[in-house]
Amino acid sequence: MFGWLKRFTLSLFSDRQAKESVRQGFGNILITALLAFVFVFFGIFTGKYVTFGADYDNARGFRGFLYNAFIRDDGGAEFTVTATDGGAEITIPDGRVAIDTFSNADDARRYSSEGYDLIVDTRNTAYVFVEFTAFCRHRQNGTRIPYEDWRALSKEKQSEYYFAAEYSAAEKIISSEDAREYISYLETIEDARDELKAVIDGKNDLTQEQYFNALYELYIKHYYPDMYASTGENAPTLRNYYYMQTLNAERGYFCLFGDMITASFKSTAGKTVNFGCRYADGVSLFASDAAAERGELDGFIKNLYYKSLSVVLLVEALNCLSVILFTELIIVAFMLICRYLCKWKNVTAGATFANSAKLVSSFTHTGALLCAVVTALAGFVVGARFVAFAAYISYALILGVRLAVFVANEIRRERAADGVN
Repeated sequence: MFGWLKRFTLSLFSDRQAKESVRQGFGNILITALLAFVFVFFGIFTGKYVTFGADYDNARGFRGFLYNAFIRDDGGAEFTVTATDGGAEITIPDGRVAIDTFSNADDARRYSSEGYDLIVDTRNTAYVFVEFTAFCRHRQNGTRIPYEDWRALSKEKQSEYYFAAEYSAAEKIISSEDAREYISYLETIEDARDELKAVIDGKNDLTQEQYFNALYELYIKHYYPDMYASTGENAPTLRNYYYMQTLNAERGYFCLFGDMITASFKSTAGKTVNFGCRYADGVSLFASDAAAERGELDGFIKNLYYKSLSVVLLVEALNCLSVILFTELIIVAFMLICRYLCKWKNVTAGATFANSAKLVSSFTHTGALLCAVVTALAGFVVGARFVAFAAYISYALILGVRLAVFVANEIRRERAADGVN
């Protein structure tokens, strides 16, 4: 048992232990391949997410912008946040519903600083519909025409255009008259009648707002059939309006919504950090009567971020196919390289592919553990989208160096043995 443990843990550093692994069964290959994936996965996760606290502390410009926006000159709080039931109650001065420095010059003068923009909206933006302008653009020359004009074209002409929608920040208020118009239109569409009946039949289980919203979404689905393909949502919402603003932003930003926060900032080292998280119950900001403190603001953001990591970990685990694929491809590639090198240089330890596979697998897991450490450290320097790339490169380098050292040592030993004989 002790000998197996030595081979299992020391093969990355000991040629003797690596060669001993060739005598073992194929079960070790499966075990080490699984461990390699686990180590690489957690290395990538750590590098992408766990380094947030250090990145935030090193973003002096971003923190200065937040202090200026959230804390008044007299030390009082500009905004307060109380998280509850997965959302948050946000208060804005003068009873306003929203602040948007992207589109409001007065807001920009008051709240923008250090090259950052601010959006604060007290509503759950994912469930607030907004006014929009639907149009179609010609695929070849880019000519834009109103959607109604497009509907009047022949099917052949319609195919020359694609659908698009231009959002506004104005909330879509659905009246009883609007609801009746939606029903009248949907009744004329054969494919919509069953869906309309289901909505109407369930009316008593919905609030009036929910009922009107359901009719509106159904209307959008059939009157603008390309809406979802174009915008990614059933009907234009405030969330997507703000998302498009930040997507096209040339500067960093911080968004505080009634259901989540999202931001993009640069650390002092120049690393770009993008993040978004939902509220956790019990987390509040400046909710007491005490003077607003910078440390409370910092703690609020860090708390929300780290409390959301359990959900992020689950999502990453459910979408880890690429990590499995690249990790195992690297392992298999070095098994093949080992077989080729051993055959080319007449190294007996890798005389067959089975031996080469066992040999490489003896240090794939410990190499992956070292890779995880390197990747986690890389997370302090490179952006999240480059962390996985750093992991795969470092893992390949670790396995490559170890294999090269092993083959070189074996060639030297066998030549020395031949000289003695």
